[in-house]
Amino acid sequence: MSFYDGPTLLGTGSIASGKASITNTFQTVGAHTFIANYGGDAANFGSSTSATVMVLSSTTITGPAGGPNLNAVAGKPTTLAATVNGNSPTGTMSFYDGSMLLGTATLVSGTGSINTSIPTVGTHTITIVYSGDANNAATTATIMLIVSLPPEQLIPILQLLLDDQ
Repeated sequence: MSFYDGPTLLGTGSIASGKASITNTFQTVGAHTFIANYGGDAANFGSSTSATVMVLSSTTITGPAGGPNLNAVAGKPTTLAATVNGNSPTGTMSFYDGSMLLGTATLVSGTGSINTSIPTVGTHTITIVYSGDANNAATTATIMLIVSLPPEQLIPILQLLLDDQ
């Protein structure tokens, strides 16, 4: 059995138990017309079938500068940004704090960013979800955001601690 990407022969596979297969890595993204052609034998007529296969670029998300652990101050504006690495990715990425949507950004040159504020102190798992597009697969990434008290709230607490000594 012969397998084609349009007119280009990808390879041949031997038939066993009525099935044949090959392994192939497509070199370009986009729509490919995949054709399987059986030439027939003494007991069976030849046949051909085709299907359109959409090949997408694999994608990854590069988190914000500062690595996988970022810092923010509770209640204060902070910018979260990430870059999708792929084949000229377009579309959107969404940022979640757990299950709560913080915001959605439209990619510009593969990068999306939102301005947000996290009201609670602690470690927050931020999930970044890229929606994918015609050439790039959807993907997700997570970062840890460590949110601390703002200085104006921390100073009175420190003062109380010092006064107790």
